[in-house]
Amino acid sequence: MKTWFDILLNKYTDKIKIKEYKSNDIIFNEDDNCQEVCIVLKGQIIISTITYLEKEEIINIINEKEVFGDLLIFSSNHKYLGNVISGKKSSVAIIKKNDLIDCLMIDKELLSLFLNSISNKALDIKLQAKLFSHKNIEDRIMYYLSIRQINNIVKFYVLYIVFVICFKHNI
Repeated sequence: MKTWFDILLNKYTDKIKIKEYKSNDIIFNEDDNCQEVCIVLKGQIIISTITYLEKEEIINIINEKEVFGDLLIFSSNHKYLGNVISGKKSSVAIIKKNDLIDCLMIDKELLSLFLNSISNKALDIKLQAKLFSHKNIEDRIMYYLSIRQINNIVKFYVLYIVFVICFKHNI
């Protein structure tokens, strides 16, 4: 399936800068302004934050052929929510906001695929929020299974495991 960044990487190479990062290189710091969209061509990028108790928590892991910055760049608060670090040797394609806007304005297919991509990401976030709004584990599991459209046999097996765990722990 063709993605918006496939079009960008093939058609608008003059607008893209490729950067190489070693493992543990800091790409962006928490609270830096997001002024570009980044596509992981090779490697892995980790977004993490340090809690008030000085514990590192991973917010997101971005793998090859995945994108970051796409949801932040056009938001009213476009600051990174964590440190963006190369988890291993990585190659990242970077396009500046204004260059992306220029490309989106002249290429309807690119625009449509980009909007579809960020809309799907926003929908996934809403589905996660709904999942965590369920108060008990059984409701969460059933909701998760329903949105993932897993067949009835797998649903039954997972429910059985949950039942056994709950029974053993008197939940």
